[in-house]
Amino acid sequence: MLLGPIFRAEMVTSARRRRYFVLRVVYAILILFLLWGSYAQLTYYGRQISIQDVASVTASFFYSYAWLQLLGVLAVGPAMVAGTIATERSRRTIEYLFATQLSNSEIVLGKLTARLLSVAYLVAVGLPILAIFRLLGGIPAEQLLLVFAVTGSTMVLVASVSICISVWSQRPRDAVMRSYLFLIAFLFVPLMLTPGPLLSLPQWLQDANGYLLSVNPVWMMASISMGFSFPVAGTHPIRDFLLGQTGISLVCIGLATMAVRQVHLRASGAPAKRRRWESFSLPRLRLPLGAEPMLWKELFARHSITRLGVAGRIVVLLLVGAVTTLNVATYTASSYASVGARQYFAASMGAAVGCVGLLLIAARAAGAVAGEKEEETWDAVLSTPLSARQIVLAKFAGNLYAARWLVVFLLTIWVPGLHQMSGFLFRLALLLATFGVLLLFAVGLGTWSSMISKTSLRALGPTLVIAFFVGGGYFFCCIPVFFVGTSPLGEIMLAPCIPFLLYAPAVVLDTDVISIEPNLVDAYIVGMIGYTCVSLLMVFTAIASFDTVQGRLDAITSEMAARRAGPKAMRRTPPATLQE
Repeated sequence: MLLGPIFRAEMVTSARRRRYFVLRVVYAILILFLLWGSYAQLTYYGRQISIQDVASVTASFFYSYAWLQLLGVLAVGPAMVAGTIATERSRRTIEYLFATQLSNSEIVLGKLTARLLSVAYLVAVGLPILAIFRLLGGIPAEQLLLVFAVTGSTMVLVASVSICISVWSQRPRDAVMRSYLFLIAFLFVPLMLTPGPLLSLPQWLQDANGYLLSVNPVWMMASISMGFSFPVAGTHPIRDFLLGQTGISLVCIGLATMAVRQVHLRASGAPAKRRRWESFSLPRLRLPLGAEPMLWKELFARHSITRLGVAGRIVVLLLVGAVTTLNVATYTASSYASVGARQYFAASMGAAVGCVGLLLIAARAAGAVAGEKEEETWDAVLSTPLSARQIVLAKFAGNLYAARWLVVFLLTIWVPGLHQMSGFLFRLALLLATFGVLLLFAVGLGTWSSMISKTSLRALGPTLVIAFFVGGGYFFCCIPVFFVGTSPLGEIMLAPCIPFLLYAPAVVLDTDVISIEPNLVDAYIVGMIGYTCVSLLMVFTAIASFDTVQGRLDAITSEMAARRAGPKAMRRTPPATLQE
């Protein structure tokens, strides 16, 4: 049956997890803050408020609420669902499920339905607030139904794709990383490859891209917000959207149901095979072990590398190919022949790629320590004579080293667009320095969450939420507040925004921009100083508190005390056998 023992067990265990309650409270606070910002924007100017003003602000709040709800589903859905099957496989408890009379459909659909309800609870938190605010008018019933239809269908699609990826993943952090990579490619590749004056594609590729646009939730939500003012693939966009996403969801659920047992049994029973590309590895790239074994392990050991799999590598190549195609088409277009146009494009594209890369690196760092706890190798690390400085710096260095290809990719975006600018080397050095500081912050945030969490999924949740909110997500719900009042306040509040910091060295530091908006330069300087101080503070604090957080200080202290008072303690306290 569908709602069997797996569903009941998942619902009971998820109801006891405090992080889900915390997530709902934070989501409700964001909606209330968005509501307060809309009200502050309405009452700031001190004039008499008309009914039309109230309806306009209500409509503005509704569309902001719709975007926040959709982004919440896209951000939280993979983290909640992708680890279901992968966690069972990593703990080797899925074999107990296979030994029961449960069928594949009961296992997959039970876990999927339970996690879908957990995501639905998050969406339902904002319904009372929206119901109260809708009494003011300005929210058409049709728009309300369309928004919730898009959100619900997207929620089912994200959950279905995530659980399908989880079936083919052996570790939960790998499943979550693959799910987010697929989601990023699904959302942004069709948008980047949209045919236009800058880009012309073959007809078959245009048809495929048009279908992907028709099921893209970001494209559809933008269409609803703008009243379908720009063309959407198909004559009935909502119908095509719902049918397309339903078809993809059913395919993913069917694949997961058919393969959940075969994939695990084949992987656990097959002997370890040497990958073909390992025979072509260059031994010169691997330094000798030396006096830092932990550092060597994090840099070169394959066990520490996130396993994307064949599908994950294809998604990465697809993302890189889409960005490269758009860059080539833009730089070769006549409309972008001017230096200024290339400058703004390189700054915007570099900021977008840098933000996505930082989120992925932060997610990777979230499994640095928690992943070893799950695989029961962390106790062996703590039992070695390695100091806290060696372990922590090795974890930081391993995640920083993993971002080397991201830096190379960013250079391919920045160099062609900025090489004709005055002070090119200075701008490039400033961009690299900015990205380095933000990269250290992302690694520190993920490592800290990993140190204090028992599993990689527990570490991944707060890491992504904090990185997204502090790095610029706060601006989405705080725009009405920041731009009510004086302009310098709104500009200074840009300081923590990571997209702005990655964009500023290429554009904001021009002489013309400085003369017009000097506060933007102040915001950049304040942001860089703040992130530098916070990043260094996380590094030094992680080293200083490592033994205490991991419980190693008490063991070392008690062992040293026992050695000092060993003979006396033995004479004063007879053995238990003698006391008896």
